[in-house]
Amino acid sequence: MGGTISLESEVGSGSRFHFEVELEDSNPDEIKQGPRAPMKGSMPRENTRVLLAEDNPANQAVIKGILERAGLVVELAENGLEAVEAVRDTHYDIVLMDISMPQVDGIEATRRIRALEDGRGDLPIVAITAHALPGDSEVFLQAGMDAYLTKPIDRDRTLGVIAGLTGGTATPKKQWDAAPAKQLLDGHNRFELLDESVLQQLARDTGPEILPELIKLYSQDARARVERIAEAAASRDFKTLQYEAHTLGSSAGAHGNLRLQAIARNIEACCRENNETKALEHAALITEIATASLGSLAERSTRGFV
Repeated sequence: MGGTISLESEVGSGSRFHFEVELEDSNPDEIKQGPRAPMKGSMPRENTRVLLAEDNPANQAVIKGILERAGLVVELAENGLEAVEAVRDTHYDIVLMDISMPQVDGIEATRRIRALEDGRGDLPIVAITAHALPGDSEVFLQAGMDAYLTKPIDRDRTLGVIAGLTGGTATPKKQWDAAPAKQLLDGHNRFELLDESVLQQLARDTGPEILPELIKLYSQDARARVERIAEAAASRDFKTLQYEAHTLGSSAGAHGNLRLQAIARNIEACCRENNETKALEHAALITEIATASLGSLAERSTRGFV
C-alpha cells in the first residue's frame, strides 16, 4: 500500500506501533450500507466457484453461509480425498482446504491436486487451520498452497484472500497474510462461557435469520465430540483425543464458546507435546465446561438476533 510502519519497544513496559498509509477520499454516494460492509476493492467476483474442504459440519455451515451471503457459489468436500476427486471432475475458481481432516489431510490433498494433469490442479488453494504454529506457513507453501486463514474465519479477510487469488478486486495476495491465532494455553477459566460480540458478528456475516439453525447444528456436533473426547480419554487413545479436541476447539471459537475453545485447545496442545497426564486432566473437565457453555448458548439463542 506504499506506507511505512515502525515500532518502539521496551522490555517489561510494552510496545507502540506506528503506521502511515495514503488512502483515497471516500465518495459518500458509493459507501455500502449495513454493518461491516467490506472496503471498496476487497470483494470477489459474484458467482466465484469455491470448493470448501472441511469435515466439521458446524464449520461447514458457518463458512458456507458467509461465502454464499457474499454471492459466491460453494460446494463441499468432507475430506481431502473428496476434494481431490472434486477438483479432478469439476471446475472451481478456488479451494479452501482445511488442514486437519480424516482419510487424507489438507496437506496431502493439496499435493495430489497439484499433481493432476491437464492443468486441473493449477487453481488457488488456501489452507484453513484452527491455529498456525511457527513454521506452518513454510509447510503450506511447500505443499503448494497459496495462502492460509485461521479459524474462527474472519469474513472480510477471507473474502479479501479469495478476491486477491481469483482476479477479484482485492489487494494482491501477498498483502493478505492471516492474523496469528490466539494462544489458548492453561487458565481456561479466564475465558467467557459465551462471547456476545462473536455471536453478533456471526449474525451479521451469515444472517440473523439462519444463525439459530447454525447454533443448533454446532451444539449437536459439539455434544457428540465431547462424548468422543471422554471415550478417547478413557481408552487413552491420544490420537483420537487430539483430533476431536482440535475440531471442537475451532467450532467452539466460531460460536463464541471461548472457555470451551480454550479447554479443547489445551487438550490438543498437551497431546501434541506428548504430555498425556495433563491432557487427561483437561479432558476430565471438558464435559462440565461444555454443558455450561452450550447451555448458555441455547439460552441466548432463544432471544433471537437482529
